[in-house]
Amino acid sequence: VENELADDIPWDIDDVLFDHAMAPQVPGHVLVVATRSETVGEVIQACEALEMTPRNIPPAPLSYGPLLQHGDAEGVTLVADIGHRLTNLCLISEGKPVTARTISRGGFHLTDAIRRAFQISFDEAEVLKEREAQLAPADLETLDPRRKALAKLASEAMEPLVRQIRLTLGVLGGKVGHPPDRILLCGGTSLLPGIEQHLAAELGVPCQRLVLDQDPNMSVGGMDRD
Repeated sequence: VENELADDIPWDIDDVLFDHAMAPQVPGHVLVVATRSETVGEVIQACEALEMTPRNIPPAPLSYGPLLQHGDAEGVTLVADIGHRLTNLCLISEGKPVTARTISRGGFHLTDAIRRAFQISFDEAEVLKEREAQLAPADLETLDPRRKALAKLASEAMEPLVRQIRLTLGVLGGKVGHPPDRILLCGGTSLLPGIEQHLAAELGVPCQRLVLDQDPNMSVGGMDRD
């Protein structure tokens, strides 16, 4: 693995920490994660400054498998964690991560589109997004002009992310023989009203928000605002 990895990463292999595991459902493939030793050191220092000692530092896109347990682990699920600047995608089959990808798109890009369209500050655009923006409104024509403009703007700003998720579905689905049975959404941008319906319509896969149960021993079904 080390020799193969050395040809595929932008750093000297001696400056890198990496780990690997056999990819379930994909015979002959391995999942490999790698980052600079310096980056891991910075994370550990930040934790120690808060008087915390990390037992492990999992890669974000592969950390969602343990959330799906019991009945929720059946079938193939794509977890889409739509954050501020990045979206992490993790394909999970029978409760185990098969593969993952990070896309450089998130809520920041919607806020920035609002900023440019309305000629306001970024902070003002962020507030406007959180208070009034929505996707897939039931009846666009019933909205007032500003909310209608925001809905159209949100749809346009989300299109690059939707396009990348669509491409990813094709690639990841090929690894397990069929597309995911569902998409579970989490991350701050997943709170955008209408995003579940919008992504389901655009991607042709049922979408719902990932909600964590209060009981840590139980499976999960979605993530609320808390």
